[in-house]
Amino acid sequence: MAQDHSQQQKIRDEIRSLRERLAAAEAALTTAPSQGAGGGDENRLLLALDAAHLGMWDWHLPSGRVTWNKEHFRMMGYEPDSFVPTYRHWTDRIHPEDRAAAEAEIQAALARGAEYHAEFRVLQPDGVERTLEALGRVEHDASGAPVRLYGVVSDITERKQMVDELRSAKENLEQRVADRTANWEQAAKEREQFYRFFQTSADIMAIADPNGAFLQTNPACTDLLGYSPEELVSRPFIAFVHPDDQQPTLDEMARQQKLGYTLKFDNRYVCKDRTIRWISWRAVYDAEENCTYATGRDISLQRQQEEALRKSERDFRLLAEAMPQIVWVTDPAGRNTYFNQQWVDYTGIPLEEGYGDGWIKPFHPEDRQRAWDAWQAATKQEGRYSLEVRLRRWDGAYKWWLVRGVPVLDEQGGILKWFGTCTDIEEVKKAEQERLALEQQMQQTQKLESLGILAGGIAHDFNNILMAIMGNASLALMKMDPDSPLASNLQQIEQASERAADLARQMLAYSGKGKFLVESVDLNALVREMLHMLKVSISRNAVLRLELSERLPWVEADSTQMRQVIMNLVLNASEALAEETGIITIRSGYRHCSHDELKDAWGERTLAEGAYVYLEVSDTGCGMDQATLARIFDPFFTTKFLGRGLGMAAVQGIVRGHKGGIKISSEPGQGSTFRLLLPVQGKVPPEYANQAASDQWHGAGTILLVDDEELVLGVGSEMLRELGFSVVTADSGKKAVEIVGSGRDISLVILDLSMPEMSGDVCFQELRKTRPDLRVMISSGYSEQEVVQRFPEGRGLAGFIQKPYKVSVLKDALRKAMES
Repeated sequence: MAQDHSQQQKIRDEIRSLRERLAAAEAALTTAPSQGAGGGDENRLLLALDAAHLGMWDWHLPSGRVTWNKEHFRMMGYEPDSFVPTYRHWTDRIHPEDRAAAEAEIQAALARGAEYHAEFRVLQPDGVERTLEALGRVEHDASGAPVRLYGVVSDITERKQMVDELRSAKENLEQRVADRTANWEQAAKEREQFYRFFQTSADIMAIADPNGAFLQTNPACTDLLGYSPEELVSRPFIAFVHPDDQQPTLDEMARQQKLGYTLKFDNRYVCKDRTIRWISWRAVYDAEENCTYATGRDISLQRQQEEALRKSERDFRLLAEAMPQIVWVTDPAGRNTYFNQQWVDYTGIPLEEGYGDGWIKPFHPEDRQRAWDAWQAATKQEGRYSLEVRLRRWDGAYKWWLVRGVPVLDEQGGILKWFGTCTDIEEVKKAEQERLALEQQMQQTQKLESLGILAGGIAHDFNNILMAIMGNASLALMKMDPDSPLASNLQQIEQASERAADLARQMLAYSGKGKFLVESVDLNALVREMLHMLKVSISRNAVLRLELSERLPWVEADSTQMRQVIMNLVLNASEALAEETGIITIRSGYRHCSHDELKDAWGERTLAEGAYVYLEVSDTGCGMDQATLARIFDPFFTTKFLGRGLGMAAVQGIVRGHKGGIKISSEPGQGSTFRLLLPVQGKVPPEYANQAASDQWHGAGTILLVDDEELVLGVGSEMLRELGFSVVTADSGKKAVEIVGSGRDISLVILDLSMPEMSGDVCFQELRKTRPDLRVMISSGYSEQEVVQRFPEGRGLAGFIQKPYKVSVLKDALRKAMES
């Protein structure tokens, strides 16, 4: 009986001792972070804060400014100093179930001016849940109003778990011991069960003395390390620790004996088979028993995964550095955390200046707000980010870049970070601009060609009518006494007809089908020849200057048409000066023009790269805006109150007919420059032939006049008879073929080009089949170049005459045709 009593007393003593140890451990764990400063307690608290990695926070109430130290950022799951924290950042991370209570504690502390103490859980961005304990104080101003709340926060996740485990174990053990005090055999059985738990635990369990020797280890320890229990207790456990980790382990033991616990400590152990294992430890130091109770877990796989992740990040950075694009990474809020070296090489902005919101700095001012708005929309909607913007290069130049970003999501679909690139698309943009410019040029060309066809058709019919008016007036003047009072009226009719014909020629010039008498032309000589006429034509306030290049190659052109072009350009420059004093400069030169230089020229749809003679007319006048430039060659468009708007349209038509182009540069208030480009044909200018035609020439023989217009046949026949010819007429190509086929002695045929049923070119072929030696002269309202293109190499044509024409012009054309 005495023996049983003694045994029970021993059990009671063990229970009491266990209760005291548990209480001491709990008190150390729960009170150490909140003890005040002073003497030895202060030193102990500082050591505890250092070991526990305490976070520091400070909230300035009037301004709302919040300050966190680096450890506080880590506790909340953020990279240290990755953003400016706010009160909302803190509340957003608190577990929804704890948020109201935590904020209530804040409000209570501010209301009563008491110390702040709260315990709450936080959800880090990666989904990990941690338990934090916050301690703080309220600071008041002179009026007693709270102005500042500051304090510390500690991660008590492991401690709370340990306390809960110890409290649970204590309560369970106390309950078990209390329930089984009367039966020491049952108590012994419980001890046996604890021993079995110790022996069967998958985690390492060990008891060590203050000198660093294992007193007892469980089988999990021997299984992991490969040593027997006897081998483990025969040497200090530091002997089994990896050499690189021995000193940190000894330092942790010293801290543990001062603090009373170790929340988390990782080190490497060398197994018996020489492999290395990472173990994560938790321990409680029992000062009364003068020993340490520790549990450890093998985290080697976790460490390998972490190392693999670090290697992956290293590989990513190597890949990013090797990429030609700018590579960037931001946090979920869009603050930049990474740039590769291409960022620095292109922008010249140091990496540290580009972090945070510094990425916006090199954006073009016109693109900056658009880029910022698009980025804000992408981060809020968790969508992809794609934008074409201009970025400033280190030398100040801007280039086009395609900026793209995609969110990296966690398993729940939340954004962990953003990954993106900036790709140089400058050449793509240039190509796109060139394509658009070409499309606009094609549209403009098509529009002009359509209007040109219309203008050409109208001019052709108009010329047929003028032919009758001008021809009859010319004939009447030939037959009338020069002193007749009607002569002046006929002369006015003839002059009006010539002006109308000139208008028709402008319409044909616009259509590119005007009458061109092509010859080798020296543009310098042409300008000098026109100099006096140009000077008297321009404004009195304008000064005309010549800057003509020496030894300018000659071009194949119609000198009359070129005079019209020069006159129109100079008059246009004079009108741009208005009443202001200014300078008009005519320059000439020779240059090789590239495709890029010619692509924006007005005129031929496609100008070939090569040698060009240019004639440039520039002024210091009012200049033109883009809207005016876009319509400068439109027919009937004019900026003047009076005028038909055909001058510049005719200029373009003439230039286009000469296979050339016009380049224009102008800005409002900066004057304008028109550069005429004509291709160099490479021919040697021929000597001017003697044109001493005899004015006494008189025709003989029979002329076949072929035209579908009765007015043309009537007046043409009379003009031919006045010149001494017999005349046979045909109002269609078919009748003309029949007449020649009948054997009539025809000296020459004047053949209209545009006729219904059988056109002039088809009729020509049929006539040549009947009489290969027959002279045929083509008559048309279109230009000679346009006509000749319909006859291969002009073979067989005796001449050409453009409608409308006078008797003198017809006489000269017939003389040349009959003498050829």
